[in-house]
Amino acid sequence: MEKIQEILDGVYKGLTDRPILTALTVVFISLVIYGRLITPFLQSKFRKTENTVKIDLPQQHGQQTFRAILKPVNADVDSTFPLVVFECELGMNCDEWGFLRRAFDGILPTLSYDRLGYGGSSEPPGDAPREATQLAQELHALLVLFDVVAPAASDASKGKGPLKRPFVLVGHSYGGVISRTFYHRYRPPNLIGMVLLDSQPERLHVDNPSIREYIKERLPRAFLTAAWLSEIGFLSVLSFFGFRFMAITEDMTARLTKEEAGSLTNLSAATLRTFSRETAGVDASLSTLITLREQSPKHKKDVAIAVAVITTEHIEKPAGGERFDPVKWKEKWLNYQNEIITLENRCKGMPKVAVVDSFEHTSLCVSEKVVEAVSTVLKATMGLNIDIEFTHDK
Repeated sequence: MEKIQEILDGVYKGLTDRPILTALTVVFISLVIYGRLITPFLQSKFRKTENTVKIDLPQQHGQQTFRAILKPVNADVDSTFPLVVFECELGMNCDEWGFLRRAFDGILPTLSYDRLGYGGSSEPPGDAPREATQLAQELHALLVLFDVVAPAASDASKGKGPLKRPFVLVGHSYGGVISRTFYHRYRPPNLIGMVLLDSQPERLHVDNPSIREYIKERLPRAFLTAAWLSEIGFLSVLSFFGFRFMAITEDMTARLTKEEAGSLTNLSAATLRTFSRETAGVDASLSTLITLREQSPKHKKDVAIAVAVITTEHIEKPAGGERFDPVKWKEKWLNYQNEIITLENRCKGMPKVAVVDSFEHTSLCVSEKVVEAVSTVLKATMGLNIDIEFTHDK
């Protein structure tokens, strides 16, 4: 008992001798407790539970839940209308496509979804890196569920069943890598085009070792640390002072609803863990994409897939590339984007160079040029003329 009394006396003396430090410690502990209490509320506020579907994924240890938003046009003709399928960039859920969903509303059907670990989808089991081949496989399973592609990649090529509805993939940043991986792995005959928004080029890690090390090693650790800080409530404390781990641009704030913007900036620990796992898989994904593309068969009966590329004029030096000259990097990035067109485009009616947008990289998901690019793809492949009048109503 005397020993306990001595310890308490020592603690009391230490606190009274350092009043400023004591006050700061009390404030910090109080804020962390506040963060722990408010974090579940914030995550439940922005977690989407509607529009969910369940898919059996044997590789994912059973059934997984995906949040998917299908916006049809007309029940009578919708099965023949070309479908626009959106693939998100790293760290984003399908609310990043809110503006474009509204732009296409009533004109073309759209399908957007949250990859596992984001938004309203369940967190994928395990802690291994998640590579683009796995993510493309999950996209394929989702498209099978919505009757967009055949259950097996070989079914359509063997003439089993009618040809499915035509569709266009729109991939933002790493979503472009997933889209290209999907195309080269499954080659569905009804995929008529891709619109790639600043997609990561497959030679990025080969040409730039410093970027490779940063993406493969340092970024995953940073996101895991952020996930831990989120679990103890510290990120919620920082948000009280206006800090956001994932910030969005002014253009996105102006064109997305408050709810959509909130779901993109209030990241759960599960989202940050998934962010870490996907980032850790980028290097292997780019290497696999090179292999898939080189091994991809060149059949005469291949669909003349049309590829449009949109890039930002405000490209910044990449993480891990602090020593790069900004002007030279901008030129190099544009060359990378034009190279993707050269490698992927199979349609004569498409532009041979990338469209340069005034929007920032992150904001390309709310750019009108995406709609223009989709319209160009449809005109070049199907002869369709799509006229869309833009409205910024939310």
